[in-house]
Amino acid sequence: MSSTMEQELLGAAESEAGFPTNPGPNEAALDVSLLGGQLLSFGDLEIPIDQFADFGQLGALSSISEASSPLDGHAASGLLGPDGGLSLDSAEADWGTTTIDLLSFSDALGLGGLSGLAVDELDLELGAMGSEVIAEDGVFLDPDGGGTGPGQYIAGDASLFAHSPLIEDAAAQISDLGGQVDTTIEDLTAQTFDTDALDAALGNGSVSAPECSVDSNMQGDIVDAVVGAPITSADQLVTIDFATGSVEIHLEHLVDGSDPWAGGDDAGLNGLAPNTELIDESTYPLVAEGVEEIMEEATALMSAAVAASVHAVTVTCEWSQQGPLPGDVIDVDWGPISLGDGAAGNFPPAETDCSGPTAPALCSTLANSIDSAGPQVAAIFSTVYDFLISDEGTAVYELLITDILTGLVTQTIDEGLAPVFTGLTDLLSLQVNHQEMATCTTSDGTEVLASVEVSALSLLLTGVEGRVGLGNSGVRVDACAVAEIVPVLEVDPSEVFPGDALEIVGSGYTPDSTVAVELFDADGNLVGGAVVVNSDEAGSFALPAIVQMDTLPGEYTVIGTDNATGTPAQAPLTVLTAITPSITADPSEVAEGGATTTVTGADFTPDGMVTLHLADAEGNVLGEPVTVPAGADGTFEAVLDVPADAAVGDGYTIVAVDEETGQEATTPLAIVEGPEDPGPVDPGPVDPGPVDPGPVDPGPVDPGPVDPEPEEPRTLAASFQLDTVEQGEQQTLSASGFDPGEMVSATIHSTPIVLTAQAADADGVVSWTFTVPSDFEVGSHEGVATSTAQGDQVSAMFQVTAVDTTGPAGGSLPETGSDAGNLATLSLLLLGAGAIVILTRRRSLS
Repeated sequence: MSSTMEQELLGAAESEAGFPTNPGPNEAALDVSLLGGQLLSFGDLEIPIDQFADFGQLGALSSISEASSPLDGHAASGLLGPDGGLSLDSAEADWGTTTIDLLSFSDALGLGGLSGLAVDELDLELGAMGSEVIAEDGVFLDPDGGGTGPGQYIAGDASLFAHSPLIEDAAAQISDLGGQVDTTIEDLTAQTFDTDALDAALGNGSVSAPECSVDSNMQGDIVDAVVGAPITSADQLVTIDFATGSVEIHLEHLVDGSDPWAGGDDAGLNGLAPNTELIDESTYPLVAEGVEEIMEEATALMSAAVAASVHAVTVTCEWSQQGPLPGDVIDVDWGPISLGDGAAGNFPPAETDCSGPTAPALCSTLANSIDSAGPQVAAIFSTVYDFLISDEGTAVYELLITDILTGLVTQTIDEGLAPVFTGLTDLLSLQVNHQEMATCTTSDGTEVLASVEVSALSLLLTGVEGRVGLGNSGVRVDACAVAEIVPVLEVDPSEVFPGDALEIVGSGYTPDSTVAVELFDADGNLVGGAVVVNSDEAGSFALPAIVQMDTLPGEYTVIGTDNATGTPAQAPLTVLTAITPSITADPSEVAEGGATTTVTGADFTPDGMVTLHLADAEGNVLGEPVTVPAGADGTFEAVLDVPADAAVGDGYTIVAVDEETGQEATTPLAIVEGPEDPGPVDPGPVDPGPVDPGPVDPGPVDPGPVDPEPEEPRTLAASFQLDTVEQGEQQTLSASGFDPGEMVSATIHSTPIVLTAQAADADGVVSWTFTVPSDFEVGSHEGVATSTAQGDQVSAMFQVTAVDTTGPAGGSLPETGSDAGNLATLSLLLLGAGAIVILTRRRSLS
């Protein structure tokens, strides 16, 4: 089974399958609208889901379950690909998110533990979640092979969000700190700015030295540097947003996982060992380190803000006094001047408001001096500016910032968050790649894995029975049946020549099941395809076969795999080198009464022995057999005696048997009547003297044996009874032109149907009637008839069409049983250039 949530909830995309009653595949899609107020069970407690969980952002999640046999199962949940497996082709955002309100969760279950702490919000936000478990032949697969245990899972980012008034208070402390920095900067500037040097540089001794004041407005920049945007620790674990008073713990950075969407070695929650804990007693020390890193970053940001805001520090000088004569009023203002502008020599004009007899002239002289201030005056401002940005100057305000941030603020946050994580650790267990497994014990005492359940993410509340799992898949198989099946396979005979028959016999297989028989060459390559044969009620089967004449010699292995358990058995098979012996007799006609003929043989086993004998039309051996050796080239020549009592006739056959292979070669022999005995002959008078015969006409000369005329190749023909047949109908293939009694095999292509070899009748005709399988490919097919002795062949074509399943009104026709499966059929395993023809019988289905 598989589901997007561990508990059985309507709309939670839960699918189930079971063999044999409901094998599937069965699929279910997530319907968030149905989850709503459904109750989630925790022991004796039931609480509505919408009190603590929000599934509104989830994507198009679904699940699929399939149980194709007692030992084969598939379950997957999450985003599913076209093949029903877990898909990672989509972006992480397509998976959606789930948010669990831990405070509400804890309160709804009456657990407490988090109440009264320095957080008023505590949410667990979870990204992509999915898992997949596959069992094949009773063995659970490990698709990713990365040490994650059987099955696979996918998990996106997981974050813990907390809102705390203490963090908002820290923001207020940071604002206060900005004000203290301003005050410190003003004091440092006032202490450093030399008004006497300024008075001397302006060179106006008639007017007293000015009174200068300093104003710093850095507080806004300093606060914005820290509070204006969230700050994340260098290890990416913690993010604090002082403006909102929230902290986010990026849980994926607590473990050494991987992120399938980011690629590379980016941290993520994937590729982890089973039952990896995300929140435990080691979590908060890492979070505390992250908070300290953030404070160090905040210190650097504030210091940088001060350095960048020195221009906000201004100096204003004022000359305000009585003149030398009664009624004189001197009032000159200069500034405000930023330290940066002053150090660069950029000064504003002086403003005068003088009155009396001599004051206006004095003020004018002073104003002119101010307006023409040169590098000497700029150097006075530079001295202050350089001091504030120097190590000596920054050390003063950095110490102030560090003392407050890493002391007071950090302490405030630590004191607020530490109890929260202690409470979380005591309250819950959050695991990635949560797995539960069960084993069974076989009859021989072996413990094997029988079931696997995987949850991408799983939340368990301490002290409460019940777990919230997201992205769940589970498969259970009858694994202990695997060890109880101990099949045995035999091939008889185990050594064969091309053209020989053999039988593949299996026992100990699953009763009333199927066995896949395959053939492998010496290099372990599969030869042809598998032939599926039915086992009987005892778990046995017998599969006849014929080795075709053009089969390549070599060592082979026949493997029969129990389809119910996946358990194989094997047996060796040796195909020996083929020979095609032949013989001739000279003369091929001999006279009755005892004669001899010379038998010449070729293509026998080199250096082997050959036995010759004469047989009558009924196959009876006449006379004594003769055994002769063949030469290194496989030839021999021997004289065979014809018994004197052999009757006249042409039904005799000379048989030569290769003792190594048992193969025979034959040639006909005719016994004819001998010449009549003329009786005594009167020689007549005898001429006593020599007679000169004169030239003698030698007469015609015997030219010796004359090569016979080459035989014309025989003409073979083939045809099908029907040009077109439907799937499941009978068809007949006929072939002619063969020798009477000659064995002929036939094969129907494309998916091979191998027909039983038949002997040609007296007219050289052979035929086969077979049933076209109901799942045979629609289209053109070829039937080939092949001589098993000579190897020549002939073919014909016919068409196969799909079964018309509609009646006259277009409705479906009722399905009926068929006995077509009881017809003997043949399947083909290719073997090099030749083939082993496997004969099997299909069980009738009703």
